[in-house]
Amino acid sequence: MRKALWTFFALSGCATQYPETYHAPHPLREVDVPTAPYVEGANAEAVDGSLTWEDGCLLFRSEAGDRILPIWPRASVFNGTSLIFHRPGRSEQPLLVNQEIEIGGETLPPAYALANFGTYVQRCGGKPFFVADVAPAD
Repeated sequence: MRKALWTFFALSGCATQYPETYHAPHPLREVDVPTAPYVEGANAEAVDGSLTWEDGCLLFRSEAGDRILPIWPRASVFNGTSLIFHRPGRSEQPLLVNQEIEIGGETLPPAYALANFGTYVQRCGGKPFFVADVAPAD
């Protein structure tokens, strides 16, 4: 009995001794990202780069180093490691964080972005960009 008690204390001490370095696996769950209704024909610009997860924000880093805040079509889902890009009438496309891709769409006017996505703009920074299309960056 005494041996079991000491084993319990030893094991419970391991989990709490270094809380800032102990990371248990987390289940993949939906993470909130900015979404808007899909806009047909919003492919005015195309930017190459990759998705990044920084400080609780899903951002897009262009090859030029610009931080872009992507606004995804509604029904797009992000789970912490991958995004399911939803484009109405097409099959959904999975995208991974750090995957090289090209996003097509248009930069949103600052006033519209602040009015509709103000919390994301203030928290995440970056240029708000509505994503209408995604393709591999080949």
